Amino acid sequence: MGRKGKTVSAPKGASWNKPVAGILLAGAALLAILALSSYRPRGLAGNWAGPVGFGFAGGLLEAIGVGAYAIAIFFLAVACALVVGRPRLSLARAGSWLTFSLCAMGLLFLNAPARPEIYPGGGTLSLLVALPSGRAAPKRRA
Repeated sequence: MGRKGKTVSAPKGASWNKPVAGILLAGAALLAILALSSYRPRGLAGNWAGPVGFGFAGGLLEAIGVGAYAIAIFFLAVACALVVGRPRLSLARAGSWLTFSLCAMGLLFLNAPARPEIYPGGGTLSLLVALPSGRAAPKRRA
């Protein structure tokens, strides 16, 4: 039996987990923003985030297209919320915004003009969402 009035406190080292995760996520988000803003398909030397950022930006643009900028800014906002502790983000709210973003990228792909592009507006992810609608995928330049 425990004593009356005794309070149970959290472990002493548990308070640093969220700020550290926020700082790491902010670093990744800033790397993505730098890499995306200076990305040129054949310009490895001019990328502000170096060769790692060049590959990271290429992968993001291939996967989610223009939505990569929105995802990077979203992750920066989540990182700030983890470091500061406010506003509290729920999994349902974050999931709803990610679902909305996926739908917006699919609509962007459907409404984009049918011209050869390096990356579709919404990336490969929107291509997978939009293709069941019956529209053919745009042909890429070699």
